[in-house]
Amino acid sequence: MDYYMDSDLIDAVSWLAGEFSQLIEDPFSDYENEYPIVTITKTSSEFIPCWSSIELKNDEIVMSTSVPKFTVNEEINKKIYVGSCDILSLEVDSIAVFLEESNKYKSKLAKRVVIQSGGQIDYDRILRLRSGESLLARVYNVGTDNVIFAMVSHFSSKYHEASSNILNMTIRDCLKSAIEKGIEVIAFPVSIDDDVYYPMLQFLDTLLRTLRRWLELPEINSKIRRIYLITHVASSYDDSTVSSSRSLNCMQVVGSKDNSKNLFNLLRRYFPKNSYDELLSADLTTSGDVNGEISSEERKIRISGGFESHSSKPLLNLGESLRVSNDSKSTQEDSDYAYYLKLSYSISRLPIYKEFERSKFVVRCGNDREKRPVIAINAKSFNTAEYTYSLCYILGVIKPFIQHKFVIAVVNLDHSMINSTTLLKLLRDLCEVFGEKRTKNIAAIYFHRCSWALRSYLFLISTFLPTEVWDAAVFVDSFKEIAHLGLDPCDF
Repeated sequence: MDYYMDSDLIDAVSWLAGEFSQLIEDPFSDYENEYPIVTITKTSSEFIPCWSSIELKNDEIVMSTSVPKFTVNEEINKKIYVGSCDILSLEVDSIAVFLEESNKYKSKLAKRVVIQSGGQIDYDRILRLRSGESLLARVYNVGTDNVIFAMVSHFSSKYHEASSNILNMTIRDCLKSAIEKGIEVIAFPVSIDDDVYYPMLQFLDTLLRTLRRWLELPEINSKIRRIYLITHVASSYDDSTVSSSRSLNCMQVVGSKDNSKNLFNLLRRYFPKNSYDELLSADLTTSGDVNGEISSEERKIRISGGFESHSSKPLLNLGESLRVSNDSKSTQEDSDYAYYLKLSYSISRLPIYKEFERSKFVVRCGNDREKRPVIAINAKSFNTAEYTYSLCYILGVIKPFIQHKFVIAVVNLDHSMINSTTLLKLLRDLCEVFGEKRTKNIAAIYFHRCSWALRSYLFLISTFLPTEVWDAAVFVDSFKEIAHLGLDPCDF
């Protein structure tokens, strides 16, 4: 716990330092003096070899006997090109340049693009991007005519899956930005650690997983002709000539030996070229969902064997377009609510429904002084193994008065850290099921004996919830503080 708290504190201080530096410093003053506008010798994309043409030795022992996660797809493999050069010199339709939201002025590559373009780019508009968003801009005096500026979040080792999913969303938005402008060729750097704090292996894994999954989609595959994976080698502004990739051997094409090993190891797994590579893909930790996003149990409600259907439905689908209207968002929320409401009706006919009633996991406790219905949820009686059933049971209890103001009291959060953290995730998911309109009917949520660690955890997992949820949150230490709700401590 101390390790994570120290890590979070360092991240917070770094973010504050970055924000203050943006307010008091001119981000381009020193950089323009050090790197004036120069003529860049362009690198033809024809010098970059296709992944299908690169031959590798089968010198890695296949350890897994599981089913391969990816199979050979020649059509997709022919769209992937791997090489090394100054990415800004490459003659392609567009390139992706990444920035970090917590330190937007760190990216030297982004600054160089702006300076090379003679200040003709609205950089303030780029800095207003949020994590997961991208912006395509016309650029000058570089190899490409278009740059897609992409904003990512600071990598968190503690929440690495969340960091990966935000990066996944950013990469997909880059592809969408390119497709919307009719761009068929895009180059991605295989590492961004010079511009963004993001470990190379984690970045590369997310990049390749996202590209593979989206290229499997016919609507994407038909509109993307080539994707270049480039090991960026910064050129000297005094001599910007780039070595021809054509004269380099396979391992030299992608830069250093360690970097090339990581790249080829992952390429063989995500874009296998033969049966040997397919076997290697079996040892991947995850292949992601249809969008390449990591979908763990704590972020997805699955319909268990007790229901008729065996499919699963994510509570929050980041694969949908980021450019949706409020009307379509509302329609989606209503659809999700109706979907899970039907599941709540289903469990009323199952034996587990009686078990919930006997356990007093959720209790209807009458009304408070303002005549608002009160629901008490007891963390001590929460069975973490019945996550889906628990959510559906709570939804069924709240359904009769969900269109009006009501109060939730979550008690005994000090009983078990495992129970409490899982229950808080369940409440987060419950709000996602409610949708913004119904969530606003929560007049108050009382958290009984909620430690500072749990409060921090609750804040982190509930970032995307409406602000009304946090306005309604009240933290109490004893039942006396919630006596006006009509709760009997003997019942809990």
